[in-house]
Amino acid sequence: AELYGRFGAWFEDLRKYEKYLDHQAELLADVAVFFYFESLVNPSHNGKLVSQIDDKVCGYYDRVFNVVKTLIDHNIAYDVVTNKRMDDLNRYQLLILPNVGALDEREAEAIRGFVNAGGVVFATETTSLCDKAGNVREDFLLADVFGVSYQGRAKEWKSYLAPCDGQGELFPGCSARYPLSLNARSVIVKAGEEADVVARSAALRRSGVGLG
Repeated sequence: AELYGRFGAWFEDLRKYEKYLDHQAELLADVAVFFYFESLVNPSHNGKLVSQIDDKVCGYYDRVFNVVKTLIDHNIAYDVVTNKRMDDLNRYQLLILPNVGALDEREAEAIRGFVNAGGVVFATETTSLCDKAGNVREDFLLADVFGVSYQGRAKEWKSYLAPCDGQGELFPGCSARYPLSLNARSVIVKAGEEADVVARSAALRRSGVGLG
C-alpha cells in the first residue's frame, strides 16, 4: 500500500504536464545507450552451480546504471536502444556500449555502418567478446572498430589508468604518479597501429608508480 501511495503522489505531480505530452513525439537525443538482454550471460559462470555464482562477476546492470546516472547527472538527453532498433542508430551521434558482451554479426555490422557514417562508439570492458550462447571469442567481434585486440583480463579487482603524454586534460588530477583508480578488472588489449591511445594501465610499487 505504501508503494502504491508513492506512485500515486508522483503521478499526481505529473498530471499537470499530460496535456503537453504527445504519444507520437520522438525523443530529441544525440546519445543512445545500447541495452542487450543477452549480455546478462556471463561466460565465467559456465559449468558452475547456481550456488557457486558470485553476482558481482557479471555486473551488467551496474554498468548500464552507472552510464545512465552519469548522463542524467550532466543533463545529457539520452535514448535506450536494443537489437530491435539497429536500423535507428543513425539518428544518434554517440552510441554507448556498456560492457555489451554478447553481439552477433548482424548487430556488429549495424554498428560498423553507424561508425562508417560518422557516428561515435564508446564501448567498455568485454563488449562483443562473446556470442549469444556465452561462448568467448578469441577477439572482439568489433576489434576492427575499436582498433584494439583482446589479450586477456587482469586477475586483480583493482585497476589503475595513467594518462599518456598530452592526454592529461581527459583525466583531471591524474598522472603517471597518481593514476586513476577503478574498482574493476582491467581488460588487457593490444592497440593497433592506427589506434589513438590516451591512457595505459599503471602498476603501484612501494617506491611509486610505474607504467605496466
